[in-house]
Amino acid sequence: MRGLAELIGWEPSRTDRVLGHPATLDFPAEDVACARCGSSATVYKTTRRTVVTLAQGRIEAREIQRICRGHPEPQVQRSRVLAELVPRGQRYGYDLITRVGCLRFLELCQRREIRARLSIRHGIELSEGTISALSDRFLLHLGALHRDRVAALRQGMRGGYPLHIDGTHYQGSGGLFLCYNGWRGWVLHAGRIDSERIEEIEPIVEQTVSWFGRPVAVVRDQSSACGAAVAFLTDVGVPDLLCHYHVLKNLGKRLLHRAYRRLVALWRVHKGSSTLRALLRRLERADDPAAREVAAAVYWILEGEGKTPPCFPFATPLAGRIERLLSVPQHLGAFASARTRLACKADLDELGELVHAVEAHGELQELLQRLHARKRLFDEARAVFRLADPSNPPDPLLPDIQLLQYRDIEDRVDLWRRDLRRRLLPAKGDLRKAIEAVLEPLDTMHHHLFGHPSLSAPDGRVLHVVERTNNALEHLFSHQAQDLRRRTGRKNLGRDLEELPAEAALVHNLRDPLYVKLLAGSLADLPRAFATTQPDAHPLRNRRHGLSKRRVASLRHKLPQHNPANQPTAPTTITATES
Repeated sequence: MRGLAELIGWEPSRTDRVLGHPATLDFPAEDVACARCGSSATVYKTTRRTVVTLAQGRIEAREIQRICRGHPEPQVQRSRVLAELVPRGQRYGYDLITRVGCLRFLELCQRREIRARLSIRHGIELSEGTISALSDRFLLHLGALHRDRVAALRQGMRGGYPLHIDGTHYQGSGGLFLCYNGWRGWVLHAGRIDSERIEEIEPIVEQTVSWFGRPVAVVRDQSSACGAAVAFLTDVGVPDLLCHYHVLKNLGKRLLHRAYRRLVALWRVHKGSSTLRALLRRLERADDPAAREVAAAVYWILEGEGKTPPCFPFATPLAGRIERLLSVPQHLGAFASARTRLACKADLDELGELVHAVEAHGELQELLQRLHARKRLFDEARAVFRLADPSNPPDPLLPDIQLLQYRDIEDRVDLWRRDLRRRLLPAKGDLRKAIEAVLEPLDTMHHHLFGHPSLSAPDGRVLHVVERTNNALEHLFSHQAQDLRRRTGRKNLGRDLEELPAEAALVHNLRDPLYVKLLAGSLADLPRAFATTQPDAHPLRNRRHGLSKRRVASLRHKLPQHNPANQPTAPTTITATES
């Protein structure tokens, strides 16, 4: 029957469904002679196990093992064909592991989507838990293959590489630390960390350098732990450069954070946002053209142009909201027709009362003026560093133009520092404090801001320039969170990100054809390459939460019931039992 099914072109999985039982295939050991003495190896034993692959479907693999009994410690000879088909001691083949991993991490499919696709196209039925396990095995083999191909990857980075390092956390939970090649766009190494401490991140940096050699430069943020982790590179002359985006962001926080936080507190005292939103809801429910005009004005006060502003300190949305509110009296004439209607008149009076209360608050007005002055100083810094909107990736420049731009920015920063020192002499009060808050960090870290190395061709053409920001890493973290939301279908990613294996960052490299070529030749050759790896046996995911919940649940049954009358109860002894 199976022979007929093969003649008419049925897939093995379809044959299994029709016949109801898997086919049995023999996998004898290829070596029939002992490699040490040359004598014939006899059959040692025959093992059976069910194997599932994309090519053969579900089969029963019968492995015939051989042994040479002429040695005191004989070596068992096993089938190399079966070892290339499926991992030892496991059921699912390398091609199925690769297919599930690519669907999960490259095509961002959810588990139910993978189940449906495997069932329809290949006739393979898997549970969602099995799909999760195969996805983790894919990451394990990918990490092992990345380590095994370090020599080839290093050869593909001829000319050196800039080492960008950065970490990410999600709502204070465990995070991920990455070492990144800025010229190739490859993740070189990744590790799970509880926090950015030198004890955790220094081994990751040292491992990266031992694999890929000394970088041409290091680009990092301003954390002291990152600075200490790359001190061994700085000691041997590797430039230690600070990310301009982080420098500018921290500079803006020094200038604006305290005043802006106080402005938020005073705005809450007036219940400004809640009052405006309640007013907007009432006006939207009213079936009146004049009410809709007033509702549009209130919405403009709340949202402005309706665009999502950059993160603080590159934008101060509350200050803009208050400014728009205070400008309402200048436009009240446009609502003369609305004031004739009783309902709209009451709403306009409520809006006017809020405007009057904010105008009469002296401290709030003083804070707005202080924020304006400091914001102007911060805008000067953004213009000098040419990071007007760092939240968006800039268009890539030609390397030679990029190098000229960096030199121009360095000259402009030097001129601006001299100008700030000149303006500091007559400055008084808060303006003097603001200028000092800018000059102090600029003078301290000026030697970490510039001096970006470049790679040139023999004819003098500039091929690469070290990027002055870690924006590539920041966007990688952002895309990783977006991909995770697509794969899981959940908005809150706290536990998912905390348990996400570090090897998941290497999937980013699989979108680069050169990396895939050096790693395995092509994505279709990944199963064959995975068969040559020996991944670590450590678990990929952190199961501490589930284990703790089980322990608490078992302990709860041993504790006395809650006594609502607060009556004393006899002491309870908890005895440890063997599990």
